[in-house]
Amino acid sequence: PSLFYAFVSVIGFAVIGWVIISAQPLPSSVVVNVNGSPELVPLERARAEGLLSPGDALLYAAEPLSASIPVPRGLRYDGGGAVSRGYVALLVALVIYTAAFIAEIVRAGILAVPRGQLEAARALGFTSSQTLRMVILPQALRVIIPPLGNQYLNLSKNSSLAIAVAYPDIYAVMGTVINQSGQSVTGIVLIMLSYLIISLTISAV
Repeated sequence: PSLFYAFVSVIGFAVIGWVIISAQPLPSSVVVNVNGSPELVPLERARAEGLLSPGDALLYAAEPLSASIPVPRGLRYDGGGAVSRGYVALLVALVIYTAAFIAEIVRAGILAVPRGQLEAARALGFTSSQTLRMVILPQALRVIIPPLGNQYLNLSKNSSLAIAVAYPDIYAVMGTVINQSGQSVTGIVLIMLSYLIISLTISAV
């Protein structure tokens, strides 16, 4: 429990810090290293050309927090949020693929409960929902949780397959930053730490 609360605290402080940073206005220009000398360039140009270091790229990745209402403009909408086709394809593929494994894990866990438990619950007058909630699931969870945690870890790592549908996940974005900035060690360390934090959080939960 203490490890779980520690990870929850870390994630909570990280989210609070990200909200505070995002609420602050971003600078219009940043100082970057161009051809071996410092130069003041607009932030949008530094983003587009990959001139930011991996750490600065993560720091300036978020836009300031704002809300807008979509307004129809001809055949399109202005404002609001947009979901790319690559994200939808990735989400649907991972949901269908992972749901099949999770369904089999839950099914195997329920079938692992001895049938005598079900018959005893019926003999005591439990309804089907009460039997499932109070007798079957509490015993099945002991069998379900270990493989389910492994499946969630696989899900987090399978998200890197987003590059197959041209959706830029953290691995693809960091690869572009590394190619443009040349700071491969920093980029690889950030990727490792990101996946490590995600994996440890899933394992702790």
